[in-house]
Amino acid sequence: MATNALQPFHGLMHKRQKIKYCVFAGVFLIFLLAAILSGLIPALNKAKKKSGRWFWPFLIMVAYIIIILVLNHYFTKRLSYYYRMGHFVLSILCRAENNRLYLKHGIEMRPGYNGLWVTFEILPNPDLNSYVSNAR
Repeated sequence: MATNALQPFHGLMHKRQKIKYCVFAGVFLIFLLAAILSGLIPALNKAKKKSGRWFWPFLIMVAYIIIILVLNHYFTKRLSYYYRMGHFVLSILCRAENNRLYLKHGIEMRPGYNGLWVTFEILPNPDLNSYVSNAR
């Protein structure tokens, strides 16, 4: 049941991270090529001195930094949405299983850290005095 409930979210965040890194690398290569070409094309650099050739490559790299910040914000926002939805589905699943089966037997099921695992906790029973009798 847990696999069926979490299947739409399986690997989705990791896949989005890979897409984000590929997009960042592609955008970096495009902007790097544009910066190099703008420094080499003499029509864009009408300055007589070589020190005046820095403006267009600098402007292109600043535009790259701004675009990367915007893309990073967008991808992070989308990832946090899927992350929250995965946690929500897992917590609802744990609650349903607790009500259906585990609480009747003195066990509580909880989502672990960041939803990476599920923990099972034995609830204290006031009728049993020792740990050995509690484990039976």
